Amino acid sequence: MFSVVYHPEAREEATALPVKIRVKFDRLIGKLEYDARLLREPDTKPLGDGLFEIRTMGTD
Repeated sequence: MFSVVYHPEAREEATALPVKIRVKFDRLIGKLEYDARLLREPDTKPLGDGLFEIRTMGTD
């Protein structure tokens, strides 16, 4: 298991997400903390050098 640590600006951005998107984001973070190998496209996208972007979609 892993523990996710947010940069202060990233935490502000995450908490400002619309509710439906925030729920999806929190679900993905839970998967990441449990076992990062569970995250695949379209939920994540490789950015290079071992860095991945978490992707959520939804409507406001």
